[in-house]
Amino acid sequence: MGSATTLARGAGILLLGIFISKILMYAYRILIARSLGPESYGIIMIAVSIVSFGYTISLLGMEVGIVRFISYYLSKKEYGKIRSLIKPSIIIAASLSAFMSLVLFLSSKYISEVVFSNVLLSPVLKITSVGIFVISLQGIFIGISRSYKKIEYIAYAKYITENLTKVVFTAIILYLGYELIGVAVAYVLALIATLLFFIYLVNKDILPLASVFKSKRAILKPLLRLSIPLMFSTLLWRVIIWTDTLMLGYFLEESFVGIYNAAVPLAFMIFIAPVSVGALFLPVITEKYAKKESIKLDFYSVTKWILLINIPLIALFGFYGTKIIGMLFGPAYVAGSSVLFLLSVGYFINSFSYNSKHVLTMLKRTKIILMVTGTIAIANIFLNYFLIPIYGITGAATASAISLSLEAIVLLIIIYKKMRLFPIRITLLKAITAGVIGIFIADRIIRLLFPARTIYILVFGTALFGVLYLMLLILLRCFNKTDIEVVKSIQSKTGIDFTSINRIIGKFIR
Repeated sequence: MGSATTLARGAGILLLGIFISKILMYAYRILIARSLGPESYGIIMIAVSIVSFGYTISLLGMEVGIVRFISYYLSKKEYGKIRSLIKPSIIIAASLSAFMSLVLFLSSKYISEVVFSNVLLSPVLKITSVGIFVISLQGIFIGISRSYKKIEYIAYAKYITENLTKVVFTAIILYLGYELIGVAVAYVLALIATLLFFIYLVNKDILPLASVFKSKRAILKPLLRLSIPLMFSTLLWRVIIWTDTLMLGYFLEESFVGIYNAAVPLAFMIFIAPVSVGALFLPVITEKYAKKESIKLDFYSVTKWILLINIPLIALFGFYGTKIIGMLFGPAYVAGSSVLFLLSVGYFINSFSYNSKHVLTMLKRTKIILMVTGTIAIANIFLNYFLIPIYGITGAATASAISLSLEAIVLLIIIYKKMRLFPIRITLLKAITAGVIGIFIADRIIRLLFPARTIYILVFGTALFGVLYLMLLILLRCFNKTDIEVVKSIQSKTGIDFTSINRIIGKFIR
């Protein structure tokens, strides 16, 4: 199986898993937002953001580090080293995360009363502190699954099982009348169910965990040398992502945090493509690197696929953001439409550089990632500090968009100097042109047909834009022979017949 086909297979499986998870996640968030209101919804989001910092520290970046090393050892057929790598990873993650969970539990009252001035947050933090331990162990099993290219396990467990159990448990808890505290309990129970499913899948089909813990060796130094800078850079990247939410909670009322976080998950859809398409990128390029093969074609292909998927999203958010938020969360949250567009722009620009970090990890240059992310995180804090008091939630979104855009620019410059890799090519510019023309034509036609701007505008506008966008991509010759092979691979895995589309594309390939 070629590397492009392997990447496409992983992308197809994860795209399906993430698509289902997004539906479930929005159902989960809408359930909380509509049942408890903006203030309680904001409290839950603050607790989740604090937990994310805790498990990032606990993992020490090992969830990415083990992908690099296991992929390398697999290419060299050094299977004993794999077990010697996984054992200390699990032990360290479990130990540190247990400690971090305890720290958050004991400091929950101080954080709630002194930092956020909200006593309702304290019991929520006590309950969700368990999430640090559970998610940290999940991270190790996700890394193992990626290394062995078992992307379907991540889709089944992390994206589908976790979000489905969140919805089910939360609905039951709310029905029983437990409200805010109950929602926190449901969150933790869903995380535990996901971890148990991961353990079952990995133990059954990848490698028996008993054999891992029988290993007497421990490969630790090279893993930590690579992973610790990744841990700090991941932590700092979460600072970039969560600074806006936390500083909004500091400067403004929780209701504004709730409104802001109605837009965040929608804007985060921009990262579906990088996560899905890039899921196997690191193990694939690491194996090629070990064999001294070129990764340029993989880099260009993955970047193009990310862009082709993301252009429709940012176009729809720009034109129909208010309608989308109002329909999903209700009238109380439509003030977040400007936040949705600003964050989408920042995430879109940042997606260009998503796989640059994988390339640097392959080269063991994780300290460069740390320095870049650290600088951008500091800039983001200052931008939020100055912009939120003046512009509120719009200022927070602007700060995040600027920070993420700067990070992308710096990383792309570094990758170009290191590997002569640069994602901007004529095909990508054609794709952007197709998106701009397609959304303008679709919007004009739909406005004429539905002048009252009803829900039909959103539904039919999206469908018409999708058709026009695909047609323009084909006419502008944005596809090549590799893309046809990718479509055939997805067809073989999903059973969906793309023969007609392939035939049409074949007439216009470069």
